[in-house]
Amino acid sequence: MSYSALKPAYLRDTLSPTALIDKDEDFSWPNDLSYAYKRVAELILQDTEFGSYWKLGGTTFLTQKIFNVSTPYFGPLHPKEVFIGCNDNISMNLIEYKAEAEIALKLSDNITISSEAIDNYTDTELFDQAALCLEMPSSPIHDIPKKGVATLVSDRCAAGALVIAPPISYKRYLAEPFIDQIFIRQDKQIISKGSIDNLVMKPELCVRSFLKIALENNITPKAGSWIATGGLTECIPLDLDKKVQLYYNNQCYLDFSIVGYSC
Repeated sequence: MSYSALKPAYLRDTLSPTALIDKDEDFSWPNDLSYAYKRVAELILQDTEFGSYWKLGGTTFLTQKIFNVSTPYFGPLHPKEVFIGCNDNISMNLIEYKAEAEIALKLSDNITISSEAIDNYTDTELFDQAALCLEMPSSPIHDIPKKGVATLVSDRCAAGALVIAPPISYKRYLAEPFIDQIFIRQDKQIISKGSIDNLVMKPELCVRSFLKIALENNITPKAGSWIATGGLTECIPLDLDKKVQLYYNNQCYLDFSIVGYSC
């Protein structure tokens, strides 16, 4: 796959872009997924802070339909885009503010990341923590679905922010899995709800599939990585003037305000 030197192939190599890309003709939009992953691998090599936080797509019935895929795709998040255990003001500067509820799983710290090792690990060996989270996509690209999944991957899957609720041990998660309705609330109103039924497979299998695809594309996630496994709820716009809350079984797991502004 070759791209004109006069029209660079798009890759999101910055954090929190503050303006939309006005002219499609400024870039070649990648249409080859292998090429997109090659560029992402190069980005991770250039900035070693990448590689410990990931967001998955193509793990829900909706995203598989929108992007015409049958397997997961993924993008890396930078640590500055991730907030863990926050229930206060969170400062972020995104093009758009919207969120969907997800389940995040954390890889154990001392595992070996290889195809053979992944196959041999049990779930309790592969994972050591779990959490509910709000994944907040934000992209400078107009109408990514029309440009395709390779462009989405080149955009780090519309990386915006990932807000992870206080984690619990994976063994506790197995005993008390998040299988019932999950709610996003603002101003005491439910603005989005859903459940694990939106995923095409259970979160653990989403992660195992992601790891295999990453390794096949010369991308090696770090041991101890957090992986957001896909939307359990509709991705819904947020009102910056109101607190964001994430509820499960009448318990509030996240309760925070966004300190930011719309671009």
